[in-house]
Amino acid sequence: MASPEGRAALELLLTEVGALTGRLTEIRRDRTVITCCASGVRSATAQRILESAGYPQVYNGGGWR
Repeated sequence: MASPEGRAALELLLTEVGALTGRLTEIRRDRTVITCCASGVRSATAQRILESAGYPQVYNGGGWR
């Protein structure tokens, strides 16, 4: 498996808000980040968490349903 630095996509399941904050080191700050989920609610939460943590290019892709 490739390291997080070499991946084009990284799947993080957000069953709780702390799940993302505990894994921020896996997400590169120099890349565009697009969040998405089934309804768009968790992706909006993830976008806010990432922006609050200083990620400069975060976009909410919304829901896929």
